[in-house]
Amino acid sequence: MSPVDVATPDGDEHLARRIATVLRGGTALSVVLLCLGAVLGALDLYPTLTHVTLVAGCGVVVLTPVLRIVLMAGHFARRRIWWLAVTSVAVLALVAASALAGLLLPA
Repeated sequence: MSPVDVATPDGDEHLARRIATVLRGGTALSVVLLCLGAVLGALDLYPTLTHVTLVAGCGVVVLTPVLRIVLMAGHFARRRIWWLAVTSVAVLALVAASALAGLLLPA
């Protein structure tokens, strides 16, 4: 496999644009949710909604980079660059194992 097979400008630019869009969107959504939760909490309004928006905002912050890895795995699989696709899936497996360990193991 030559370097040309791995990285072509069209494919890499398209992937970079998609990743940038996901990261920007995730950041914007998390900022909106966290700010809304902070304002609701400061005003002591709707405690359940405050909790839900803050948890959702934190969830978006955590899951946005994970979605980036999913996009990369899909991109590399579609382009049949298997070693990068497998590497991306392995990273996803490590993230999932870490999350599961964090949920199941005592503190």
